[in-house]
Amino acid sequence: MPKKTYTLEEWMQKENLKPEGIAKLFRFSLFPTSINRYLKGRIPISKIMKELFRISKGEVTPNDFYKVKDWKKEFNIE
Repeated sequence: MPKKTYTLEEWMQKENLKPEGIAKLFRFSLFPTSINRYLKGRIPISKIMKELFRISKGEVTPNDFYKVKDWKKEFNIE
């Protein structure tokens, strides 16, 4: 069974984290204001996306930043 995934905002609520707390978990320097931008809809670059995936243990995925529920259905792919 696939692991449940969350939007960044949902995951932050689940883990009781604020942008400052997440920024500290990164293996490189990241400002909390960057996390706020992602919460407002900006799509993270690959390097950031990989860290969010690692930090959340796979609970926040790249697909969670897009508002598409079913990619195949969206593009009429059988």
